Amino acid sequence: MANQLKASHSLSKKQNTLLNEDERGDIAIQNHTHDGQNSQRIGADNLSRKNLKVIRVTDDFVDDQIYNLPKATSGWGMVQAGDGEEYGFFSFTSAGVVTLISNSANCVATNGDGNLCIFDGGTFVSIQNRLGAVKKIKLEIKY
Repeated sequence: MANQLKASHSLSKKQNTLLNEDERGDIAIQNHTHDGQNSQRIGADNLSRKNLKVIRVTDDFVDDQIYNLPKATSGWGMVQAGDGEEYGFFSFTSAGVVTLISNSANCVATNGDGNLCIFDGGTFVSIQNRLGAVKKIKLEIKY
């Protein structure tokens, strides 16, 4: 049976927009009026929630501690070290190639001492605290 979520309620108070999830995890957007008139499906057959995976980590990383992403995956993510001290927004390929989109001065796409490192570990991406002290690392990865 499909799950149904109320996504919004229009200002006219006569129309609701609903997100419907079917058995496959596909999402459809459906527009409904309260009188049952003009109920229509308005799109999104190809949206899928089941294919996108998310990793969220918040932990204290000692100096040189590494977190490895799953092998042969591509996606994007963000990582923060300390209380906003260092950060990086990045994308990555299934071959482990990292592209920094936006980053602080000491967040690099290589493995270098004194930095928050996001680098190619082979067929995966490694995230390493090389800042010289224990840091609270927060990361969110979508792949």
